Order: sequence, then structure tokens, then C-alpha cells
Amino acid sequence: IPLPIWRTEDGNTEKCIGSIEELGKEIEKANAVLGLNQSVPEDLHRPFIDQVVIVSDQNEKMTREADLIDVWFDSGSMPYAQWHFPFEREDEFDQLFPADFIAEGVDQTRGWFFTLHAISTMISDNVAFKNIISNGLVLDKAGAKMSKRLGNAVDPFATIEKYGSDPLRWYMITN
Repeated sequence: IPLPIWRTEDGNTEKCIGSIEELGKEIEKANAVLGLNQSVPEDLHRPFIDQVVIVSDQNEKMTREADLIDVWFDSGSMPYAQWHFPFEREDEFDQLFPADFIAEGVDQTRGWFFTLHAISTMISDNVAFKNIISNGLVLDKAGAKMSKRLGNAVDPFATIEKYGSDPLRWYMITN
């Protein structure tokens, strides 16, 4: 998630943009001052948002802070993004939040589970979910978590081709 912060070249002045509407107004001002022809990007992620230039109150050129927010905070904001809360659908959100349960692997404890609660606590002083159904991990022959990154994952499609889908299902259920 790109940080919505723009800074002057010397870093002494910064602006934090709070909405698409505010960004649009800043872009209009920059276009007028700097003679640009920019508009709000359809996609507010990198690299598109990095091309947006705004100006300070002293009409100095400002570019976006290059750092990103940890990806887990993107996933932790899922309940709000899903319902576009607090901008709309407040009644639906209030009926469905906090969630009765979430289901995910135990490896999500530090990332997703934590940031769901952290963001919810910051926004509403409430939990994001009431219960967790947490499944274990698929381990390799040495007992380590299977991972594409570690190169120890088994291709499930090759396994199905060789043994069929029912033995693979049975293995997953019993392990």
C-alpha cells in the first residue's frame, strides 16, 4: 500500500492526502501551478500513484513518499474495504462486524489475525472477529512447512496425475 504522503524535495514540507477527492483537488492545484495535465489515476497503487505530483502551500513541487505500508495492513483492512465502510453500507457493516469467525492457517497468526485486530482496535476499539478456525500446515518429509519460497513444496497437480485426487484428499484430511 503506497503511503499517501507527499514531500518537497528538501523533505521539510509534507502533506498526507486523506481521500480521492482531496487528491483530485491537489492535482488540480498542481496542474495550474506547474502547467501539468495530470488526473487522479484509476489505480492508486504503484507505479501509477508515484507519477502524481502535487504542490506545497508555497507552490513547491511535491512527490510521493517511496515507502510502503506493510502488506499485512492491507489485508487487515479487508473488512472495511469489503463494505467500503465508513463511506457507505454502514447498516450492513454494523450487522456483520465483527465477524463470528475467520478460517485460515495457523501461519496467519502474526500477520492477518494480528492486523485485523490491530486495525479494528484503532478504528472502533473492538475486535475484528470472535473466533478462529485455524488449520495446520502441510509439512514436507523433514517436518518443515511446505513453501514455494523454500522450494520444498509438492506440485499437487503432479500428485493428482500420479495417484489421483482421492488419495490426495484423504492425505489432506488425515494430516
